[in-house]
Amino acid sequence: MLHKTLNIRGTLTSLDTPLVMGILNVTPDSFYADSRKQTEVAIEERIQAILSEGGQIIDLGGYSSRPDAAEVSPEEEMKRLAFALKILNTHYPDVTLSVDTFRADVARRCVEEYGVAIINDISGGELDAGMFETVARLHVPYIMMHMRGTPQTMQQHTDYADIMEEIMLYFARKVRQLRLLGVNDIILDPGFGFSKTVDQNYMLMGHLREFKDFGLPLLVGVSRKSMIYKYLGGTPADSLNGTTVLNTIALLNGTDILRVHDVKDAVEAVKLVSKTFNFQLSTFNLLVVPSPLKALQKLAEQHRDRFQIPVIGITGSNGKTIVKEWLHQLLSPERVITRSPRSYNSQIGVPLSVWQMNEQTELAILEAGISEPGEMRALQNIIKPTIGILTNIGGAHQENFFSLQEKCMEKLALFKNCDVVIYNGDDEFINNCVGKSMLSAREIAWSRKDMERPLYISKVEKQEDSTVVSYRYLDMDNTFTLPFIDDASIENSLNCLAACLYLMLPAEQITERMAKLEPIAMRLEVKEGKNGCLLINDSYNSDLGSLDIALDFLYRRSQSKGLKRTLILSDILETGQNTPTLYRQVAQLVNSRGIERIIGVGNEISSCAARFNIEKAFYPDTVALIEAIGKGELRLENEIILIKGARKFGFDELTEVLEKKVHETILEVNLGAMIANLNYYRGKLKPETKMVCMVKASAYGAGSYEIAKTLQEHHVDYLAVAVADEGSDLRKAGITASIIIMNPEMTAFKTMFDYKLEPEVYSFHLLEALIKEAEKEGITNFPIHVKLDTGMHRLGFAPEDMPRLIERLKGQNAVIARSVFSHLVGSDSQQFDSFTRRQIEMFEKASMELQEAFPHKILRHICNSAGIERFPGAQFDMVRLGIGLYGVNPIDNSIMNNVSTLKTTILQIRDVPEEDTVGYSRKGHLTRPSRIAALPIGYADGLNRHLGNGHAYCLVNGQRAAYVGNICMDVCMIDVTDIDCKEGDSVEIFGDHLPITVLSDVLETIPYEVLTSVSTRVKRIYYQD
Repeated sequence: MLHKTLNIRGTLTSLDTPLVMGILNVTPDSFYADSRKQTEVAIEERIQAILSEGGQIIDLGGYSSRPDAAEVSPEEEMKRLAFALKILNTHYPDVTLSVDTFRADVARRCVEEYGVAIINDISGGELDAGMFETVARLHVPYIMMHMRGTPQTMQQHTDYADIMEEIMLYFARKVRQLRLLGVNDIILDPGFGFSKTVDQNYMLMGHLREFKDFGLPLLVGVSRKSMIYKYLGGTPADSLNGTTVLNTIALLNGTDILRVHDVKDAVEAVKLVSKTFNFQLSTFNLLVVPSPLKALQKLAEQHRDRFQIPVIGITGSNGKTIVKEWLHQLLSPERVITRSPRSYNSQIGVPLSVWQMNEQTELAILEAGISEPGEMRALQNIIKPTIGILTNIGGAHQENFFSLQEKCMEKLALFKNCDVVIYNGDDEFINNCVGKSMLSAREIAWSRKDMERPLYISKVEKQEDSTVVSYRYLDMDNTFTLPFIDDASIENSLNCLAACLYLMLPAEQITERMAKLEPIAMRLEVKEGKNGCLLINDSYNSDLGSLDIALDFLYRRSQSKGLKRTLILSDILETGQNTPTLYRQVAQLVNSRGIERIIGVGNEISSCAARFNIEKAFYPDTVALIEAIGKGELRLENEIILIKGARKFGFDELTEVLEKKVHETILEVNLGAMIANLNYYRGKLKPETKMVCMVKASAYGAGSYEIAKTLQEHHVDYLAVAVADEGSDLRKAGITASIIIMNPEMTAFKTMFDYKLEPEVYSFHLLEALIKEAEKEGITNFPIHVKLDTGMHRLGFAPEDMPRLIERLKGQNAVIARSVFSHLVGSDSQQFDSFTRRQIEMFEKASMELQEAFPHKILRHICNSAGIERFPGAQFDMVRLGIGLYGVNPIDNSIMNNVSTLKTTILQIRDVPEEDTVGYSRKGHLTRPSRIAALPIGYADGLNRHLGNGHAYCLVNGQRAAYVGNICMDVCMIDVTDIDCKEGDSVEIFGDHLPITVLSDVLETIPYEVLTSVSTRVKRIYYQD
């Protein structure tokens, strides 16, 4: 069902029930006298009548469009409108106002000076070439009417070969123009009475439903027009009944807005038609298809067939998005590239990605992901790649495939008609599958072992923070440096290398650009700025595509904030376009998104300053901009500011200057580090081994939703939480991945059924209760995860319970065992290895007993983070990743890639004399004159009281500052006597520079406890680096 809305002054107004627009003409000669008002009293009376009768919009006109009306100058039109607008703004500030004008400057002034919400243009932009761009910049709904000629000549232009065809083509062309400019809210008005005969008007009324094909709101204005009284006889004054009849016909044919003189009668028509038919009028005339998905895919297929260009199709279990983004970085300077947004690689995402291809596209880079047999055929038909890349084959989505080979063969189906296929020639499994697939494509199977391969990787040398790769291709030796050292990044870069070489990118350019490869871009980050500003930080990423996305984000945020829209933009580097063309496109984007001020940084954008017809300032570099802000030469107040720059411009420092230094304690969560930890452990698994990621206890304090969302995007097989409420919260937030409930409560069965949460079952009592409730709800084959006790002696079935458990499971069909698992007691410690091995043996025997009793696959898992590293032979079908995901090595408590950093700021610094005391109970005794800083963090935020009184320290500007006195509920004190610092400076409690293990060691506990102790009142900020 199509639900149409209009964005009116930042509020989405539903059109499920049609709206009534009342006419107020401040003209001396409009055709219907009762709507002509020129004195203040008369105008107020008309406004009150419209509102009291139920009108939702007032349409104000200062120019009469009747054929014999006198011409009115722009100045006179604006004078008339301003007179009425001042009255409306003074006495009726909340009324939705539309202004009826075909002049762009009049429209601009009405919106900017008087807050008019809608522009109603009888000429559809024909009488003022600047109207479309003006509307795009103003970001207001635009009513576009069909008319030939001018109001004075329109009735001389009624000679149509096919009136409906001409009007439909007229709107199609103009809607496209508006869309390209970024206008979102377009309302169509067929233009009854304008350049149309009486008969043509009624023909138009009879075909009104056809306008629904545009999917846009439809306005009809027939109120007391000559098409009524010329046909029935009489005058406009006699035409109310005819108006009501035609309005009713219009409503029955899907009209969304009635523009009328007689508001009460139109409102009643809407009410009676709605009541009689008891449905939403705007849902008429939808195209019904047997399968929306198949229809979407077929449409995308037809769209793809329009383009005879290279298309890179990427599939595999991991690395698709990174390879796609890196190829974009490597190839985009020479080519206009269309690529899949984010991870749009599904049955829906792929057609949406292909739909972005346009006449300018010279190369497309598209991902394809599958989760069950038969899916790739549809994606192959849509993508039709000419170049195929298979990243790797792993365990993601394995549950729907009989074997890993079946899944690999399914993925290779993407390359059915490719010219070339790129893959890792050292992967024996992939080699065998490629051989069996009988692909006709040329193969570039890169290898680190086989010198006979077309692309031979002769040397891979890892350094401290980079990797040097030497290779031979077509008997030519070359080298590049990759700014990453992890194995997954190296493999991804080799797939990119092969594609670049095939596309004949010169080796020297490959070397130059590989060294500049960046991680997947940081997400947009919203921060509070100084002087009432709101900052949107996207300072790690600069290209036209990401600029468009960021500007859209800024526009949507600004609508609810009422702030001035400002863009701080650096030079956009390495686009392959000449500077004037590039910044002409930037200027068009800026105008279409309603930016009111631009601040440019860099020589290239500064040279194109004249292209920006808005408030502007330009600086040669970031230092000059920061200096101008510091001197007060550039003021930023009450603005929503998008900070968008290439990495080399160092906009981090600019963000630091503009950000409001609040007395705030935050937990920074580095999603990129978490992904690196995930990939580290994935690298230790067999390709077919699945993974459960633990997001219980608010993802070890990091925040469940963002962590779960990121893990879902990286295709982990299961998420695990402690209780059903955690799982239902994730579902409500949009998480669709499979979720295991580790500690199910009997009172939460209904929640688990409703939200498809799969419970752990550890006892017969729990199992019986669950079966009973499922049978009561009529549920069958609800997945459960059977827990065995192999030595933890906490929860679980004993191995000797297996026969009874099997018998009970076979005697019902309400639940089905999806997996069986157990907990290792001491996998992190060598001293418990013999006990761990006994646990593994016991689990293997009991779990196999369960598996052999049932024909379906039951996943087996026992390894935790430490077990993955120390007992690779016990991977079984799946492993569970917990603390390792969050950056703490469970074996030696070393920090891998740190995920969570707890920070605060200095509230106040005071000098305290020697031998005085600090804090409650006078515990903090000073032995020297001291500078004591107060921090807004206490035990209610998760800072353990046992860290006080000098037992631990934090970092201030990189130096250790010991805690002084007792830690209070909301505040603690530290000694900064020997540290150069000031109020507002940042303080690290634990994180990148102060490992969490320093705190856990002092507390004689484990890092888990410190992480999960961080209170929910501490704000979480997520980013990727």
